[in-house]
Amino acid sequence: AELDYHEAFLDWITGEHARGRTLVLATASDRIVAERVAAHVGLFSDVMASDATYNLRDQRKAEALVARYGEKGFGYAGNSHLDMAVWERAGQVVVVNPDKGVLDKLGEGADIVFE
Repeated sequence: AELDYHEAFLDWITGEHARGRTLVLATASDRIVAERVAAHVGLFSDVMASDATYNLRDQRKAEALVARYGEKGFGYAGNSHLDMAVWERAGQVVVVNPDKGVLDKLGEGADIVFE
């Protein structure tokens, strides 16, 4: 199956990677799918994903990222209402192709938006 990638966002993370930023794919998608995407994109140093017993989304994703990088110690790119819990604890809020109402809910909280 072919995935659509947001070109402007992909350009941005490519630039961030070139500047030495560590990029981690943190997704609620299944680990097998996530690792394929990460391999295809070629910019991620690690993958954090769901598996048969653990669903990495919402509060669980926020807690996993804070455990690894500290409160406000990471930037997070997301698009949905389920990402609110992660954005609340992120040092940088990046919104990509947001679901309806997400930007309204974030208000002035978004640092970078790719629509």
